[in-house]
Amino acid sequence: LICWFFATYSGLLVIEVNSLLPANPSYISMAELTLGPIGKLITGLSFLFLFYSLLAAYISGGGAILMDVIKVVEKEVGVTSIMDQLPDWSGAIPWMLIFGSIIFAGAWVIDGINKCLMVGLILAFLGLTWTVAPHIKFHFLLASGQFK
Repeated sequence: LICWFFATYSGLLVIEVNSLLPANPSYISMAELTLGPIGKLITGLSFLFLFYSLLAAYISGGGAILMDVIKVVEKEVGVTSIMDQLPDWSGAIPWMLIFGSIIFAGAWVIDGINKCLMVGLILAFLGLTWTVAPHIKFHFLLASGQFK
């Protein structure tokens, strides 16, 4: 409850400062207006640190997942390769090449991939709902006493 209060309060403060600035303000311009040049510098460095941390986390996590998937596929197919001899960080290189090229291709490519993934998500949800629906026992739900 305390975390919710602080999250809501800080969001309202951002909205208040945002409403005082001209069109399309950023966090850095809001910090400059309210905190001066030192606040602008601290905000810029904070965003730089945040996005660098996110980039490092996505690259290392995605590279590790990619290496694991390749190892599982090789084991299932029965192919022996040098994947076991490569260090764990080596999966980051193909991960960056694959997804960096997708991002470099432009927003329309990412939009198309996102649309396909959303359609897959909706189809998976509908399929799961359709599959599970016959196994729902409504008398258990009614006997719980929460639907009176």
